[in-house]
Amino acid sequence: MCEGPSGISGPIPPDPTLFPEFYKRPSSGPFAPDPLPFPGSSSARSSPRPRISANAAHILERGQRGVVGSLLRLDGVAINPSPEKTKPAERDFGKENVRKLREIQKRFRELEAQREHGKPVPVKALWISPKYQKVPSRVMAQLQETSPPLKPECKSFLKAHSACGAVGQPPLQRADSEMQVRGQTVDFVTHNARAAGKTVLEQRKAEWKKQEEEKRRNTPDPSVPAGHTQMSERERLETLQSLRETHSSLVSELLSLPVKADTLSMRSRRAQLDQRLSEVEEAIKIFSRDKVYIRSDDTSSSINFLTRVTGIGPAAARKFYDDGVRNLDDLRKIEHKLNHHQQIGLKYFEEFEKRIPRAEMQKMEPKLLHAVVDHLESIGFITDTLSKGDTKFMGVCQLQKGDDEEEENEHRRIDIRLIPKDQYYCGVLYFTGSDIFNKNMRTHALEKGFTLNEYTIRPLGVTGVAGEPLLVDSEKDIFDYIQWKYREPKERSE
Repeated sequence: MCEGPSGISGPIPPDPTLFPEFYKRPSSGPFAPDPLPFPGSSSARSSPRPRISANAAHILERGQRGVVGSLLRLDGVAINPSPEKTKPAERDFGKENVRKLREIQKRFRELEAQREHGKPVPVKALWISPKYQKVPSRVMAQLQETSPPLKPECKSFLKAHSACGAVGQPPLQRADSEMQVRGQTVDFVTHNARAAGKTVLEQRKAEWKKQEEEKRRNTPDPSVPAGHTQMSERERLETLQSLRETHSSLVSELLSLPVKADTLSMRSRRAQLDQRLSEVEEAIKIFSRDKVYIRSDDTSSSINFLTRVTGIGPAAARKFYDDGVRNLDDLRKIEHKLNHHQQIGLKYFEEFEKRIPRAEMQKMEPKLLHAVVDHLESIGFITDTLSKGDTKFMGVCQLQKGDDEEEENEHRRIDIRLIPKDQYYCGVLYFTGSDIFNKNMRTHALEKGFTLNEYTIRPLGVTGVAGEPLLVDSEKDIFDYIQWKYREPKERSE
């Protein structure tokens, strides 16, 4: 069958170049014949099924949760290569929007065309009967008519305050037109009532407004306590100013007491001053409120009225009230019981109640800058003296009548203080005012660590004790110490 040793059993396969049809896959190898031509040979047997398929997908499906599945886990790797995804083409949104807009316009044009076709055909002309074409209007005829004058004999006379010459026909107004239409049957009562209705309503409206204001004034304020009345703003500010001056004088007197003196009289005097200071401070808190109410009974009214007399305080007013004094007439009956200060206050009470005009103060200012009390008394400027101390003078003054003045000037209260040079600007700042401005400035000074009064400005220590007075050469220095913007005297109203 064969020559020589051979490792291939069976017949010799034919030459593949001569018999290519006998090979299933010629490119697989020279010894890969098709088993069909030789069914009896060993090569004709079918090859066994491979244990692992080409993609090994069944192993992953069978042991996804086992060890094999963990070993053969393919993260992001596909066994069967899938076709590569192509990148979608970029869309031109501008062209798409234009196309959609054209579609919408086309759709609306079709709808408009359908509506136009569905409308009924309008009537081109209306038939009018010739019977009513040349009929005159009765209303126009009545408007063109003129009513005869009430007195035909007075037609040729001129009206009062009219120009000479022929009188022209006055232009017809709306109200006159209505009267012309009615002719002789004009209702003058109705016409005048209609014309006067607006005036009457305005008068009635003004009367109703006055009645409402009167009712509002007479209606008691629910916020006011029973049996009390609200103190006027001017009276409240005057009382507050007086209390602050009293407080300043008490503090000055308390500080002037000798520290090392520990006698019984000094102790009692210091206790009296402390008690009065506490009372005055409590009163200052009350009168610093926006609204202050006082009792409206006869007792309180009489006492408050008596305290308006210079030199009469609350205690003296209470004593006079207990003695039967109710008004100025009763006070004049017991004038011999009054002290000198109270007699002066009673003498010039009406003049002291009047407000002092600024023009009068401008006349006084240049005459009082460097004058002293004795000189003022010698020239007749000071008429009465209330009290005269080493540093403070209280009295009554009167500006001398000028050559061109007929009446004498009113008497005015005057206070003159002798202030040291180092305290001058603090005193000027205090007396310039106003009260609200001084209060706000002192509060701001405390926030910055200073205590400010009419005498000095001093820094506060850690324990709250004031130190030595600071050097002040002008009002602006005080503003600079407390880091506050300087304001001119005319700008210190609040």
